[in-house]
Amino acid sequence: MRIGVLVSAAVLAASAAPALAGIPVAGVSVDGAPSPEAAAALTDSVVTAAGGDAKRAPGTCATPQCAATVLTGVGAPRGLVVTIAVSGEFHDRFAVAATVVDDQGRALRRRREDCETCTMAEAAAKARAVVTATLDAADDDPVAVAITTTPVAAAVAIDGGAPVPTPWSGTLTAGPHTLVAGTTTQAVFVEASAETVALEVTVAVKARPRSLLRYAPYALAGGGVLMIAGGAYLIAVDGDPTCAHPTCPEVRDTGTGGWLLTGVGVVALGAAGYLYWRDRHADRPMLAVVPTLDGGAAALAVGRF
Repeated sequence: MRIGVLVSAAVLAASAAPALAGIPVAGVSVDGAPSPEAAAALTDSVVTAAGGDAKRAPGTCATPQCAATVLTGVGAPRGLVVTIAVSGEFHDRFAVAATVVDDQGRALRRRREDCETCTMAEAAAKARAVVTATLDAADDDPVAVAITTTPVAAAVAIDGGAPVPTPWSGTLTAGPHTLVAGTTTQAVFVEASAETVALEVTVAVKARPRSLLRYAPYALAGGGVLMIAGGAYLIAVDGDPTCAHPTCPEVRDTGTGGWLLTGVGVVALGAAGYLYWRDRHADRPMLAVVPTLDGGAAALAVGRF
């Protein structure tokens, strides 16, 4: 039967400096230990490595939420959460993980070491080494990030630097950062992670005013109707006398002008119909069949996809 032991510690940071050694322990949680003495030995190794007083019984704090509560209560900007999982039939398998978190429980540094077939003393030494390595790191963890913008691609300035085109992939230090895209400023927090962290910036896009040309189809249609009506009238009165007297010597010669005006009106209506159709189908691809040099035919798609 496998018996697991979970030893958790939250260690408060006295300052936000990269070197965090010497900070007090906020809490250690031991559950399912093979014996109280074994749990106490592992707890003491964590407290000692963090520079705390092993004689002081720490409280329990194993989750980011718990660490955030403790850190907020004491006004500390950072803390350390350490978990030691002991398993195996002979309690000889150990997984030691240490994480530095901020006052909201977000990860800034992560370290993990496994120990197979270890004695309790070797596991305690492993725990001390992992805690020391975490606290003595020169800086918070570098994290791979991928930055994109929506709804359009835009250059992004990272922490006041020169704008870079998106999508952008690179490395940022775990912690808070500021991304600026156009008029949009977005604060982000990058947590320490072995996986690539995806960041998306929503860019404010100013809508372009619609051009008055959008009314061109309607203007052409209206003008075409008027010209056709005028042309029809001129054709109708062609040959009519120019005066009311029955023996009026002159007659109207408006046929040619009427037909010309009607033709122009028909062209205007056709142009209006084409412009209206083009505006409604501007973003739809069209399929055309074109001849090839070898006498065959090929399909050609035209438009936006």
